[in-house]
Amino acid sequence: MKFSTLSLLISSIIGLSYSQTIYTGDVLEGNKVITKLDINDLPEKSVSYLWFKVPANMVGINSHVPLMVKKGTNGGPRFLLNSGFHGDEYNGIRVVQDTFHSIDESKLNGTVVAVTYASPGAIAGGRMFYVTNSATGGIVDVNRNFKLSPEPTDIGSLMTDGLWKNLYSNNNFTACVDMHGASAGDSYPNLIYGDVRIEYTNRMFELSGADIVKLEIGSAKNTGYLEDALNQINVPTISYEIGYGLSMQADQIKRSNEFMQRIMADLKMIPPTTDKDSISRFEAAQKKTLALNELHIAKNNIGGIVIPCVSLLDKVEAGQVVAHVINPYGHVIEEIKTKVDGYVMMIIRNPASDPLRNIAFISRVNPDESCKLGGCFVP
Repeated sequence: MKFSTLSLLISSIIGLSYSQTIYTGDVLEGNKVITKLDINDLPEKSVSYLWFKVPANMVGINSHVPLMVKKGTNGGPRFLLNSGFHGDEYNGIRVVQDTFHSIDESKLNGTVVAVTYASPGAIAGGRMFYVTNSATGGIVDVNRNFKLSPEPTDIGSLMTDGLWKNLYSNNNFTACVDMHGASAGDSYPNLIYGDVRIEYTNRMFELSGADIVKLEIGSAKNTGYLEDALNQINVPTISYEIGYGLSMQADQIKRSNEFMQRIMADLKMIPPTTDKDSISRFEAAQKKTLALNELHIAKNNIGGIVIPCVSLLDKVEAGQVVAHVINPYGHVIEEIKTKVDGYVMMIIRNPASDPLRNIAFISRVNPDESCKLGGCFVP
């Protein structure tokens, strides 16, 4: 009996020594705080709600990223649902929450990790960027700081360093969807960016039923996007732009949830849907998906109230007026025109505009061989 107890104790100690998840010992709102997640530590058929601790702010108070994990059985694929890098993009956050809670962990093959407020400072401020107030102040776009530098060099890279090393890059994810949306005052359709060189990225394009698939060639060194950083370590990842900024659109959220279900079914994590309405919606949307590889940004040269003349997904021709700028008397003082034929991929919603604002994104197919894989721009 004593030998058995001793054996159990030794086994427990050995188990602890190999545990890679690091708990701080703190509990916040009933959930444990960690600085590193290792999915291997979590038991099968479990649900975990955690806080991931990120660096302290200028007054020494730490922020925490909410983290949810559902682990099923049989090891299986690992699917990362990420959102909340930008504080004015709410649709994606709700998609992550709804998708996560729709999963029955007792029937799940594999693990789903869900991140909602990846930049808590930006979320708290309700704006795209995290605003720092130390020294002369500054703004930080967290999703421009995954440049895979060996050591952090500023507040932006310091914020991402822990997330990258202890959550995103160390858990051998099978695939990832990083969810975004238009910034405050702008509007997107249902839109995907992705690196066409990645095999499973192309498969996610096929499963999306998105309005537009924007073909890209990504480089984390250049962009600092999580999408590109994960692709560089062979985790197929797409950026998913969902609808309007500062909005929760029920139709976009439902559509996006169904897309996430299709990815999980394709990865054999859950059974495919038998819902005929869902299948019909996808088949209809899939026939309309536009795969585009070049972008033109139409800007205003004069500040004022901007009145759009086109809507999302409209087909436009080179030279067409996409918006007017008016002065306080209601006179048109500028016509904003597109330089290319294409489709309206973004249009503003908030009309008050400083000069040189991005008023509309026009995207098209450029047949030139240099643009075949995407990532082309029209100056």
